[in-house]
This record gives sequence, C-alpha cells and structure tokens, in this order.
Amino acid sequence: MMRFKDIITNKDIWLFASEVEKVNNNKYRFAGNSVTDSLKVSFKVTIEVPTNIKAVKVTYDFSVADDIDNYQACLQFHSDFVNQWKCHMYPWAADAKYIQRDPLNWMGIPSLFQYREDMSLGMLWGIDPNSDYLNPTTWTKDFGLYFIDGQISILNIVLAVKH
Repeated sequence: MMRFKDIITNKDIWLFASEVEKVNNNKYRFAGNSVTDSLKVSFKVTIEVPTNIKAVKVTYDFSVADDIDNYQACLQFHSDFVNQWKCHMYPWAADAKYIQRDPLNWMGIPSLFQYREDMSLGMLWGIDPNSDYLNPTTWTKDFGLYFIDGQISILNIVLAVKH
C-alpha cells in the first residue's frame, strides 16, 4: 500500500494495511501501522469513486512518531510498463517523460498531471486542496516530485519528512 525509502541505505520498507473500513458504497479506507528500528508510522489510504465524476480518488495520509529525515514516502501508481507515460507540471515540464522537482517550489497549486501517451488515462497528483498549500512555508522544503517513464515502476511523490 505504501513504501518508505531510506535515502542513505536505499532500503525499502513496505507498509501494508491491517484494517479495512467501508465508509460507504463508493469509499473504502485502508489503514495500518509499522514499527521498525528506525521508522514508526501510521497511515491511511482512502479509495473513492465519486458518483458525480468519472474518476477514482486516492488519498494518502500518514503520520510519524519521530523525525525521519532520511526517509522518502513513495506512492505507487502502477507495476509495469505496458503503456508509455508523460507528465505535465506547470511551469517546469510539458509533455515530458522525465521530471525531478525536489524540493518543489511554490507555484500555484502544487501538482503533477500524468497521462498515457495514447491519452487513454490520466492522473492528477497533488497536495490536498484542503491543506494549507497556499502557505508554502509549511511544505516547500519537504515535498518533491519524481517521474521517469520506463525506468521506475512507481511515481515517487517524495516527502522527506521533517519536524
């Protein structure tokens, strides 16, 4: 469900949900906790199919017990390279097969639009608009986006978490 990567040792820690909650017929919430020698984290992943739009909404939420300066939170979007992908991130990239913005600077709504080359599927990754994203001092040093088509099997929305 969620991966943390130690940026010093390159070690991956995968977190799997231990609880499932049916919020309603269109929304489920998966939750879990993980405790290792260096990482104590609680997380929730909510998957929702809103009735008013043709889309799936996936919301990741996590909290840590201590500072984890050496870790990145990585969110998986697919597991193979059957399709070619591109991304658009104004003003830094358009129709691109690669982007690395770390740390992400404040510019409007911090988000990345990712889409298949054949335009059959698109995804919008971004900070929750209900958060304090208009105050860039709360996230600009801790948030970055990486995407490399055909070279990595996950899109790393990297949150180098610091307190």
